[in-house]
Amino acid sequence: MHSKLTGIPAAIATTCLLAAGPAAAVSTTFGDTEFSLGGYIKLDAVYSSYSDAPGGNAPADRGRAFTIPALIPVESAGSDRDGATDFTARESRFNIGTTTSKNGHRIKTFIEVDFLDPAFDGALANEERLVNSSNPRMRHAFVAWDDPNGNSWLFGQTWSTFMDLGAYPDLLDFIGPSEGMTFIRQTQVRYTRGPLQIALENPETTVLPNANTGGGGFNDNENLPDLVGKLRFTRSDGSLVSFSALVRQLDGDGITPGGDKEIGYGINVSGKKMLGRDDIRFQANFGDGIGRYLGLNTARAAVIDDTGELDTIQAFGGYIAYRHIWTPRWRSNLSYGYFSADHDVAFSGNGVTKEAQSVNLNLLHTPVEKLTVGGELIYSDRELESGADGSLARLQFSVRYDF
Repeated sequence: MHSKLTGIPAAIATTCLLAAGPAAAVSTTFGDTEFSLGGYIKLDAVYSSYSDAPGGNAPADRGRAFTIPALIPVESAGSDRDGATDFTARESRFNIGTTTSKNGHRIKTFIEVDFLDPAFDGALANEERLVNSSNPRMRHAFVAWDDPNGNSWLFGQTWSTFMDLGAYPDLLDFIGPSEGMTFIRQTQVRYTRGPLQIALENPETTVLPNANTGGGGFNDNENLPDLVGKLRFTRSDGSLVSFSALVRQLDGDGITPGGDKEIGYGINVSGKKMLGRDDIRFQANFGDGIGRYLGLNTARAAVIDDTGELDTIQAFGGYIAYRHIWTPRWRSNLSYGYFSADHDVAFSGNGVTKEAQSVNLNLLHTPVEKLTVGGELIYSDRELESGADGSLARLQFSVRYDF
């Protein structure tokens, strides 16, 4: 993953970055409008060793595409580890952006697709036998408007305002220490002025079933959007720090008997500290009812209690990553991520994730500009409230060219 953007307006670059790299590198202008094209091609050759469990880690499992803490199999008694090799180019992506300037106003648009959704279901269940197809999916689609007075508005789907991509690690795994970070794209209306951002974002309530009475599920019929605010400060040397806060209504309509509603919240502190050419990147998250905003939904926002109402779930997660520049063409990254959730096992039962953690270590080489070749070692494990645990060990080799 890279951190340099070229050939794209800075406002779009900041929004579209996945701590990862050039969003657009080719541009041309017609009249008042600049058109930008970009993306990258990436090969991932991955060997994964999983804790063996009944059913194993099946090919349809998204945990084969990148590290998802909640999908790490938990060991069964007397089982051996199970391995799998995957060669894929599904992370490759393509984007188109425009910037139109007129009378001090700037209108920006951006749309991007990739192919990372595994096409293993339905009629495509055996696609690896022949053509290895993969469905395209929309990552970003938004329009942004900057007025002459320093106000900026964004309308559409992109990264949640709760995130700060400038602090994300430089790793080959699509996300990296996912258990400790916020990672969400969703539709929103965002206002920006200076270091301040305020957004209304698409809501979605995730509720864990009661271990005794059942229920639970997902609700996308909420009455209120999620409210997010962020303050972001940067220095000329590239160091940054941001503070984000989230307030959301958890809506049990159709999930709990009385359609119970509760308030959830989350806080996020992210940053990058430059150490000469090297840097340290970090993130810390805490919330009560934070749910899907942390750890790729490793814990849900609430559980149904014995009275049929919502009981919010506290969760904490974070990571720290160190990037070392060996030479202008060689670099390495070491990261550690951690997640924990405070479940009331009287309601949730013992089969939910209590803790998860991961370590990533890589060596990356850039033989020519925009071409990156590298290898990465990944170890991740999770533990259930019951004490049962499981782990994933992965070796990943990648070649990526940004255009």
